[in-house]
Amino acid sequence: MRVVDLTTVLNEGMNQVYPGYVFLRMIPILNYGNHVIMSSNVEVWLHAGTHVDAPLHVVAGGDAIDEVDLSRFVREAVILDLTGLVEASSPILRGALDKAYQGLRDEGEDIREGDIIVLRTDWSVKYSPASREYRETAPYLTEEAVDWLLERKPSAVGFDFPEERITKLAETLGGGKPKENPLPLHAKLLGNGVYLIEHLTNLNQLSRRRVILAAAPLKIRGAEGSPVRAFAIEI
Repeated sequence: MRVVDLTTVLNEGMNQVYPGYVFLRMIPILNYGNHVIMSSNVEVWLHAGTHVDAPLHVVAGGDAIDEVDLSRFVREAVILDLTGLVEASSPILRGALDKAYQGLRDEGEDIREGDIIVLRTDWSVKYSPASREYRETAPYLTEEAVDWLLERKPSAVGFDFPEERITKLAETLGGGKPKENPLPLHAKLLGNGVYLIEHLTNLNQLSRRRVILAAAPLKIRGAEGSPVRAFAIEI
């Protein structure tokens, strides 16, 4: 058995992305200067680093993270390799997914209903929440790509890139309540019962196209998402 960590590191140097957002803040309560043990509080954005989204994130009245069946985030996953098929600042279209799917089948694998589908681009090598390049020049999903994914009836979809053009969200901050959802593709996937596993990394370290993937969220009542420690198991 081989375990591959698919999780980005959270640290306190990440607090520069959106006004008013704290990615991570460690608050020491006890330390070895004032005690014989160490104990801390932590303040964290629920969408910081590698995390999962529940429907409540973009669907009013949707399920919160504590209401989601844990098995939706812990199950077999297939890796769709989009490296070489997508470019920076470019849309991911149905044709690229078709080619990646054919590559999967050429290796003797297929997508089964209920799988987690993981889209690999290797964009995660540029990962830093404070990096404009990572956030603003990544390849991004389109509605036709989302439709392609929904047709396969996955349990969840994982990404190693900011799957939606995040600049649309940044433009809505501080200007009052937006008239429309700045994350429409999130809403389409989550509204159809497909959960999101975001900001995965190290997909290039996987040696197999089918793995067991675990991305279990914290059980926070009423929360719309949660950071996770995501990992793949190759058996």
